[in-house]
Amino acid sequence: MSSPLLMIINLIKDPEISNKVILKFAFRQVKAIGYAKVLSMLLGALIVAASSVIKIPQIKKITAPPTTQQRAALAAGVPQSSVRLEALAQLIHVTYNQQNRKSFVLYGESLLLGVQNAVLLLILQYYKLRRQSEDVQSLSEKEKTAQALKALAKPVAAIVAAVVVINKVLPRRAVLTLQVLCIPLAIAAKIPQIQRNEQLQSTAHLSLVTIGANLAGLLIRVFTTVSNFKRGRTTDLVLLGGYFTSFALNSVLMGQIVKYSH
Repeated sequence: MSSPLLMIINLIKDPEISNKVILKFAFRQVKAIGYAKVLSMLLGALIVAASSVIKIPQIKKITAPPTTQQRAALAAGVPQSSVRLEALAQLIHVTYNQQNRKSFVLYGESLLLGVQNAVLLLILQYYKLRRQSEDVQSLSEKEKTAQALKALAKPVAAIVAAVVVINKVLPRRAVLTLQVLCIPLAIAAKIPQIQRNEQLQSTAHLSLVTIGANLAGLLIRVFTTVSNFKRGRTTDLVLLGGYFTSFALNSVLMGQIVKYSH
């Protein structure tokens, strides 16, 4: 019997030895790849998994109150411009990474968050339309709801058009330019929300879970980008700058939540 076959049989017979061999092999593989890169991949996968539900607490925050008026009041505290610009930045980020054939774990959360932001944007628009229809006494509640839902066709069409244009129509050089612009877009997306919080002197319309998860995710993204950083590649600097900027602005929002929670 050949020695490799004999070794396999011995491993099967003795689970303890088998586990030790597997652990040694795994350790060698991790060492060969690099501890930082392995940790980066694991954290990246964790972010992608967590991002599938990050915006759910914010959506629930708005839709939880029992009356339409209460939900509409909370929705008014979240500027649509903030959500719109954030979703646009995420769409650009996803397209840029796909064109550069980056691993999905490096941008997957932007795709999932972009979808959730699109849903949130439609919810905000719906309650804006409901607020506008409150003064129309001739309409019943069902008619107001139907009218608001019908009016959502236009923003849905705008979202689809933006996805098609950026993902399928624009050339790669234009997408790269837009990716650089994601940093000012991130700033523009957060400033209206920060200003609205100051005007209302409240953050009751914001979800602590969502903001906290965003902060943690951005901090991890800084680490994963640094771990995969390649000298001479300006694209990595662009990504890193974007993550740092978003982290700083989300920190301001967290500070406002702490400030106005007392």
